[in-house]
Amino acid sequence: MIHNFPAVPHVKALLLFIHGGGWTSGSPYDLAEHAAIAAEYDVQLVALGYRLAPEHRWPVQLCDVIDAAAEVTQSYADVPLACGGESAGAHLGLWLTAGGHLPASTAFIGISGLYDLSLPLTESGETYRIVEKVLEERTPQTERELSPIHAVAEGRPGRSYLLHGAQDPLVPIQQTIALAERLKEKQNVLTVRFDPKIGHCLDLSREPDRLAWQLALEWLVDA
Repeated sequence: MIHNFPAVPHVKALLLFIHGGGWTSGSPYDLAEHAAIAAEYDVQLVALGYRLAPEHRWPVQLCDVIDAAAEVTQSYADVPLACGGESAGAHLGLWLTAGGHLPASTAFIGISGLYDLSLPLTESGETYRIVEKVLEERTPQTERELSPIHAVAEGRPGRSYLLHGAQDPLVPIQQTIALAERLKEKQNVLTVRFDPKIGHCLDLSREPDRLAWQLALEWLVDA
């Protein structure tokens, strides 16, 4: 499932981007404003969609974005490639890059991502109940199999830009901290931003969120 936004005349990078929504909601059409701003940086954003839980259980979501990514990249063979998303979309984007479903040089942009589903949601130990809508059976083993942090390897992703809002009410920053530590352990190129002015994902009608997205795009094209 692919949504193409208006073509960028002189493409500096192709960004495969995946919407959030806890694997249960959201649409590629939610990313129209992301794509419009990306075009200002000569970045062609293509939104990848996937079938939603609980009607469709894991790994249907991953299979859908793998197929969509393969279809899109055939048309952009000579363009620098990046992949990422917000929240559940960042989770899927990391699976694509770290999991070997895209070239090893593919950059990763993760915003408010869920990377290790074994981590608690709160200090009291509450877990991510939404995971129960994604997995057929929730066990420590299936939680691990759902978590892309374990797929990270040396040189994969090629380089990473992690962004997390300090005001995020849904996904604790420990998710991004854990991924950053894993990437450093594997000696991967990494940029991390914890933004005190943004919450969960990006509301591009707000200036702080818009600026945060612009900084991510600058990182992508200035490499």
